[in-house]
Amino acid sequence: MMDSTTRGSTVLILSTDAVTSALLSILAELEGYRPVFAAGDESPAESLSRLRPRLVLVDCDHRAACTDDLFELARELEAKIIIFSPGRMRDEVRAFAEERALPWFSLPVDRATLSSTLRAALTAILPLAFLATLAH
Repeated sequence: MMDSTTRGSTVLILSTDAVTSALLSILAELEGYRPVFAAGDESPAESLSRLRPRLVLVDCDHRAACTDDLFELARELEAKIIIFSPGRMRDEVRAFAEERALPWFSLPVDRATLSSTLRAALTAILPLAFLATLAH
């Protein structure tokens, strides 16, 4: 169930895979989030700065987006990063995210798992590495 914490929260989706982006956008929208994307030839950092989302879904195969510099910019802008990958094994995604204390999910992802991961990231009081384990 959507609550006032999630209602209308902007979710920036950074992926080079159009099908994955579309799927995540639909699932996020069904949960009451507002999915957004980088414009044209805009870099991930430019889109993050322009859109100032509350959440950022980062495909860890997106070389321009999945960088420690982008993660730091997100922290400065108080946006929560969540890692995923359409092409890597679950253990690889988990290891990458946990090294950076970021929540993550693996694909394929169902609506309930995505919803709980997004909600947990928004309401994080506990360390994000711990929250990532709750969704799996």
